[in-house]
Amino acid sequence: MESVPRRARFWRLAILLPLPYVVFAAFLGSGMGLLENGPLVNPDRRGGVALAVLTLVAGLAFAGLMWARDGRLRAAGYLGYALLLTLAFGVGSVAALVSAVGGPHGDGRGSLGFTIALGAGAFLSIVSLVPLAAAVVADWKTPR
Repeated sequence: MESVPRRARFWRLAILLPLPYVVFAAFLGSGMGLLENGPLVNPDRRGGVALAVLTLVAGLAFAGLMWARDGRLRAAGYLGYALLLTLAFGVGSVAALVSAVGGPHGDGRGSLGFTIALGAGAFLSIVSLVPLAAAVVADWKTPR
């Protein structure tokens, strides 16, 4: 760990801030019926919990790979975590839109606080790609 610059350590820890939202978006995305006649009309909440746990384990595994000594493993951790953040942004922004609009027919709108929380989480998950890029740059700048 001594070869990792202090700046890269800070960015790697800052990347973990949206991890709870990523897990929540996985739970929400798997158990949300977006369309009245879609495949998730009667969603099974157990699938949502399983997907949320799987997302948490994957997020922590990718975050752990970011601290590996081998550069290829660190690159895999950066890439995997970036994909999780991007998926959380997509699911969260769609869920926020559906909550604001109220579904395909405009009925069943979500509360304003829930919609704002979903939108803010989606924004945080996509903005945290900036510290991820900073961690990659700080990692590449270290002498080998």
